[in-house]
Order: sequence, then C-alpha cells, then structure tokens
Amino acid sequence: MASQTKNISKILWGIVYTILGVGIYLWISQHSPHMNFTEMMTNSDTYLIKEPIYTIIILVAILFAVNGVVLIIRGIIAESKNTKEVNSQLKQTQSGNTADIIVQLEKLASLKEKGILSQTEFEGQKSKLLENKK
Repeated sequence: MASQTKNISKILWGIVYTILGVGIYLWISQHSPHMNFTEMMTNSDTYLIKEPIYTIIILVAILFAVNGVVLIIRGIIAESKNTKEVNSQLKQTQSGNTADIIVQLEKLASLKEKGILSQTEFEGQKSKLLENKK
C-alpha cells in the first residue's frame, strides 16, 4: 500500500512538473524579445540583458518538463511492477490452496478406503472442501 502511494505521488509530481515546465515555456516564449538583426543592433543593451535571462528561463522550463515526464514514466513502471508482484503472490496463494485441497481430498479418500468414513460422510466432507475453494 505504501509503495502504491509512493508511485501515485511520483506520477502526480511528474504531472505538476510537466505542466509547470510547459506553462513557463509558453509564457516566456511569448514575452521574449526576439528581434531582427537591425533591432538587435539598435537596442543592444536591452537585448544583451534580456535575451540570456529568457534563454536560461526557457532551459529551466524544459528541464522541469523533462523531469516531469521522467517521473511519470518511473511511477507508471513502478506501479506496473507492483501490480505484477501482487498478481504473482495471488497466483501462488491460489495454487497453494489448490494443493492443500488435493492433499485433504487424498486423506479423506484414504479414510474412506480404511472404512473410517462412510460414503455419505466422504461426500459431505468433499463438498465442504470444494465449496471453501470457491
């Protein structure tokens, strides 16, 4: 249960990081001063200050988005592994129960053959065992 909560937490944080990264990227790409060469030369002081800052912010936004996607993928993979482990444990338990029932049926048959159980008692015990399996 704790690992499932941890995996869901990874997925949710991944979604948050991805949305944050994409949102920052979209916002900054609309507000960055993309100038042509003549405007850049005439406004070089503004360009030289703003453009590197915007570039750094865009790179940080991309890192957020990539980290978010990685967290989502890791959470999904861990959750699928957890589900496979639970399913295998259930199968082992079910096969163990089947083996126990077979052993108990063999014991009942042995008791019937020895004359300790009558046919009616044997059938009653057998039906109880098979009902418990379901």
